[in-house]
Amino acid sequence: MTFRTLLPCLALVLTPVAAQEKGTCRCCELGRVYAPYLTKLPVPQRRDNIGNSHLKITTSSERAQQWFDQGLNLLHAFWEFEAYRCFLQAAKEDPDCAMAYWGICMSLPGKNIEASEERKAALVSAQKLAVKASDQEKLYIDMVAKLIRSGSSSAVPALEKITQQFPDDLDALAFRCLWLRDGYNGAGKPNRGTQEAITLLQAGLKKHPKHTGLNHYLIHVLEQGPDFEQARSAAIALPQTAPGAGHLVHMPGHIYYLAGEYEKACAAFRACHQVESAYLTKEEIPAVDNNNYIHNLHYLVYAAADQGRYKEALNAAAILAKTSVPKQREKSQGAHRLHYVASTATALVHMRAGHYDAAAASLIPDSLPAGSGARHYVLFLRSYCHLRHSLALPNEPNSAEILRREKLALSRHFKALESSNPPPSPESQSWSLAYTACKILLSESRAWLDNVGKEPGKFSETWAKMAIREFYRSGHAEPPLLITPVSESLGWLALQTGNPKIAREYFQESLRFRRQCGHAYLGLARSFASEGDTRQAAHYYHKCITAFAAADTGLDALAEAKQYIADHPIK
Repeated sequence: MTFRTLLPCLALVLTPVAAQEKGTCRCCELGRVYAPYLTKLPVPQRRDNIGNSHLKITTSSERAQQWFDQGLNLLHAFWEFEAYRCFLQAAKEDPDCAMAYWGICMSLPGKNIEASEERKAALVSAQKLAVKASDQEKLYIDMVAKLIRSGSSSAVPALEKITQQFPDDLDALAFRCLWLRDGYNGAGKPNRGTQEAITLLQAGLKKHPKHTGLNHYLIHVLEQGPDFEQARSAAIALPQTAPGAGHLVHMPGHIYYLAGEYEKACAAFRACHQVESAYLTKEEIPAVDNNNYIHNLHYLVYAAADQGRYKEALNAAAILAKTSVPKQREKSQGAHRLHYVASTATALVHMRAGHYDAAAASLIPDSLPAGSGARHYVLFLRSYCHLRHSLALPNEPNSAEILRREKLALSRHFKALESSNPPPSPESQSWSLAYTACKILLSESRAWLDNVGKEPGKFSETWAKMAIREFYRSGHAEPPLLITPVSESLGWLALQTGNPKIAREYFQESLRFRRQCGHAYLGLARSFASEGDTRQAAHYYHKCITAFAAADTGLDALAEAKQYIADHPIK
């Protein structure tokens, strides 16, 4: 079938999937794999600077090969939505191309319940067409069948078979390593799968140092453990190799953030936002269909607030708050993520600044669906912020009544959030992250209630230890689950209750996870100052000034640090 004779059938692709079911020609298969919410989009654009992968496929069309390669590179860039469009285009160019349908299986529908039927149909097409495919392609199609039926762990042996038979196939190696990773143990040592992934990725990068997939996945494997600095070269390489792929421009920020280089992290997130904003505007695509857009702004909120750039953090939060969800996409994964992130981002900034009254005022549960997990999450955070504000002002009128009320409300809202646990759905991941964060905060808030008002020198660690334990159980999250590390928060508690030595232990602990953080340095400085140790206090005030070098003008912490150093010159 030539492209010219194919044109009449392609018109069918722009109609709903149900209207395609009676089609019998090969090009009508496209209707079965076309997610309904994509049918009105124009043909995707050819893109440069998005990666350097090329996998030779069986096709009669050079254009199909080009679209396939573009889709493959976009998969490595976690740009699944756009990859899906490219693989659809490859199938249009060559309806008999098995690997075009493989790409459809690998991209957006696999992560979106809305298009699960289309993904199944694409797998059927890929398997039917595999008889004409190469041995390498047949292995890829066998792999994606296992992926769909049993998850990524079952796909790893199939990918291993590809890399054994075709040792120069670095794309199969990259996917294999991404799915091999299984985190680190409590001692910070890589688990078996992670160690194997690190070894394979490093070997692959010796063959192709600029391979975008290998560099990207090396960051994701290493960032979960203490040796994340081993991925710095990958962080440097990605934006140079693929400046047109938003998520790959974003990825260096992960490493810089972990290293405590918050301004460098912000620079990466700003650059990513420019790339993705331009894409969404030009293509007229809703932000909920580009998961990294939300993720990137969320990370920018953290990185900016951690270095005292509250104005920038609030601006990023405002962009999230203004992001709309099209009516037909209200049940998408992106919409659920937006509900949880956008409704709380402004509050997180105020919480990082210690302005819990402003944080509580910014949390509007009525803006979210009644009974939803996101609404219970917002209600919990609002009670937490009311509680923290009152705990900071124990002598205020009605403080005891407010504490009693919010203590009860916290437990009530946590139970409601727990009960709202959705079945496996587009909301599941967002709910799980929110629930885990609230579980830590619940224990932390009980530690505050246990200790505020006690005699100085006496510190109850029961709930504090529980909060720390819950944090360690929570695992790695990007960005972190809590805007203020739980150990740092406990440091402020110990300091407020007259326990500077205990406070220092918590602040030092928090610096393990939020390196070079001016907030923790400020706490350490105050702890030493409270004991009259001017030398150590000045030392940490100096570190505080360095950490907040790019902070907002007039930041109180900077003024405090400079004044203390001026008043206590070291002889």
